[in-house]
Amino acid sequence: MRTSALVAAGALAVSLLVPVSPASAESASTRWCTGNHWGPGRAIADRERQQRVVRRALATHDREYQVKRATVSHFGVVALVDGDLRKARRELRGVRRVVSWTGHGLSYSAPQERMSVVIMGLLDGALRDVQRRLRELKDLPGRGLQAVWLHSGTVVVAWKAPVPRQVSALAGIRPDGAEVRVVARPYSWRDLETASNRLERFLDERDVSWSGLGACASDAGLELGVPSSIEELSVSQAELDEAAGMRVLVVPGSPLLPATRR
Repeated sequence: MRTSALVAAGALAVSLLVPVSPASAESASTRWCTGNHWGPGRAIADRERQQRVVRRALATHDREYQVKRATVSHFGVVALVDGDLRKARRELRGVRRVVSWTGHGLSYSAPQERMSVVIMGLLDGALRDVQRRLRELKDLPGRGLQAVWLHSGTVVVAWKAPVPRQVSALAGIRPDGAEVRVVARPYSWRDLETASNRLERFLDERDVSWSGLGACASDAGLELGVPSSIEELSVSQAELDEAAGMRVLVVPGSPLLPATRR
């Protein structure tokens, strides 16, 4: 599912994709909205070789630097180092990127948190390039969100079906290891924003209490957070769908980021 952290980037919007594990998979009745709709995660082709490099890096003991964490990635092995970065870069054989554990003087509560920031940075070039090329296609209708999928090393471009060939041409594996994936969606970002505004007006007119309103992970409709169950609302599911002009998933007690702020 998407996290609630959506960042405006000019006329574009970017979200962070977090894979849903089988243990936390949603029921069939909600999967149309909340499930994995961007395809399978991308495998790391040389994972075994990278894992050997990781083990070797973590076993390194040096007075001038310490390897806090090392991990495999679609960009090669990444190591978080505390201490002499120059020496670490010379000595850690097979490590593609050696970066500071602290990162610009900031401290992190856990190595994984810092590693996520590093991987996000490695995807930044692909994301910026995608955004630049999409600005050149600003007159094409159907624009969706751009999303960063850290686990897969992927920038996902959503577009309302049918996807124009100019947008489909963005897809592929870049020389830096990042993937750009284009996925067809049933609605555009503008469609979802318009539907959200309609539904919000309807809820206010009917004096319905609600805690949040956002787009589904699938972009196939809207998620509506309410403090109670659908059975306790003063409006029916059919009325919600009709007001929005698309399907609405009611999520009891689950606040979401308002789609109007995407």
